[in-house]
Amino acid sequence: MTKVFCLTLFLNAVCTTAFAQPPGKHWEGVAFDQTNSELAVFSGTEYINNKWKVTDSLWLYNGKWRIVDDNSITGRWAHGLCYHDNAIYTYGGLRYNEKEEEVGLNDLHRFTGSWEKITEGPRLSLPEMFSVNGELVVAGFLQEDSNKFEVWVLRGNTFQRRSSTTLSLGEDRPRVLLVKGDFIIVYLDSEGLVFKNITSGKTNTVKDLQKRT
Repeated sequence: MTKVFCLTLFLNAVCTTAFAQPPGKHWEGVAFDQTNSELAVFSGTEYINNKWKVTDSLWLYNGKWRIVDDNSITGRWAHGLCYHDNAIYTYGGLRYNEKEEEVGLNDLHRFTGSWEKITEGPRLSLPEMFSVNGELVVAGFLQEDSNKFEVWVLRGNTFQRRSSTTLSLGEDRPRVLLVKGDFIIVYLDSEGLVFKNITSGKTNTVKDLQKRT
């Protein structure tokens, strides 16, 4: 019985080492590369010693996990992340300053073995990133005007605004989807879960949903 128990512990220890994975995170960035079947999990906050700690680690999965943690980029949360042109890109998000106050970021970085800052752009709340028809696109609501939703595209090393739409969504924090080239804003209101197509202006609402965050 003791030998079996010890063998079980040994195997569990081996498996834990062989299949290491990212710790629990909050507001991390996640992206998937369909071409190379690679998953990326970048930054966010981790709960360590009864406190949320910002991390700058990048975890990559392609059959097994590997980690890049070289402190070459500012740790952040609520940021955008996507694969584009054989590289990983991250944009914006939030960080803490010296006074432990939240500060909005508007920097674009590219990862090709290590992080490199490319440029800066609009200050967006919860920015979403997309690789669309060979272009890198960021979308979200302006930090200084939470009712204004904008779409920006990277041209060279400069962001150019593609569209700007005014929407009054209250205090809910919407998310952005890209469906067949159209930008869809998803949010909750008193009627239910709302899908608003920014391109066509059409709105669909799924009613009678349980409340959630």
